[in-house]
Amino acid sequence: PPLTLDDHPLCRAVVIALKRCHRDNPWARSWGVCNTQKEDLDVCLKKQKLFKFRINNEKAIASKERLRARVAKYGHATSNGEFTGASEIPGTPQPQTPETPQP
Repeated sequence: PPLTLDDHPLCRAVVIALKRCHRDNPWARSWGVCNTQKEDLDVCLKKQKLFKFRINNEKAIASKERLRARVAKYGHATSNGEFTGASEIPGTPQPQTPETPQP
């Protein structure tokens, strides 16, 4: 993938070091001169990916909680378009009603 500084803000210094190594050693990079910088970049990109995953996961959890609260309050529409009230949604607490004896 292209190594743009905008796409990899946490790895800016490492990307610059690798690009500088490739610029300064156009032929020697084929023989592994820039491998150290490349390995540093791999480690940094893994850290950046984990960082982004954690942020996105937190956003997804918050979004799901907002949706669950809204469904619990208002209910939701089923796939066939019929409205299902909050008391009929699986996983929501059901109101306790006294049982009446059957005649």
